[in-house]
Amino acid sequence: MAAVLGGCLAAARWRRRGIRPLWLALACGVDFGVTAFLLKLVPDTLPGGFGNPLSQWPLYMLLIVGPAGFLLNQNAFQADILISPVLAIITTADPVISIGVAHFWLKEKVASAPLDLVAEGISLAIMTGGIVALAHRAPHVSRQVTDSG
Repeated sequence: MAAVLGGCLAAARWRRRGIRPLWLALACGVDFGVTAFLLKLVPDTLPGGFGNPLSQWPLYMLLIVGPAGFLLNQNAFQADILISPVLAIITTADPVISIGVAHFWLKEKVASAPLDLVAEGISLAIMTGGIVALAHRAPHVSRQVTDSG
């Protein structure tokens, strides 16, 4: 996660200013995905108590990763006027990262039968398409509300 966040922050800093919010949104989506992973781990470590800090690493990481995600989120939304694409990137990246991290580190199984893969792919495409459609629709709605008000 640190490498991806570092890359996104570097790209946001040294790439074209107009796409800075998109890099920050990607970093935020990755952060939120890792936060979901940590939230899955924390309840399993709490019964062990707080005596051994090394066994509580998900909780301590959550205390760092959670606020970092909030700051990335706010910076992405305040960096420019690209609010809709920023929202679309964050909302898409979060579950994709969560699924990937859970698959590789928690050994969660993704249904792999051909019909299951098709259904999962269609669901992901519909989710992403819906997010993009809403993101493109939002500026028109706000403009209509402003013009009629």
